[in-house]
Amino acid sequence: MARRSRSRKAKRTRKRRGGSGIVGALRTALLPFLLYKAQKKQQKRVTKAKRAKKGGRRKRRKTRRRR
Repeated sequence: MARRSRSRKAKRTRKRRGGSGIVGALRTALLPFLLYKAQKKQQKRVTKAKRAKKGGRRKRRKTRRRR
């Protein structure tokens, strides 16, 4: 049996794809985390608006008195 010689083009190496460990974990968790944060921010905004709508006496900011 004759040995087949391989050309340089035939010998291709696969490039590593994706980061393992920290980078991969961050990529996976980043989107849900950002969505969670955005939701919380929106929730705060809504509760603030409700409070403002209700009205009532607002607390005055404490200021330092000058001597």
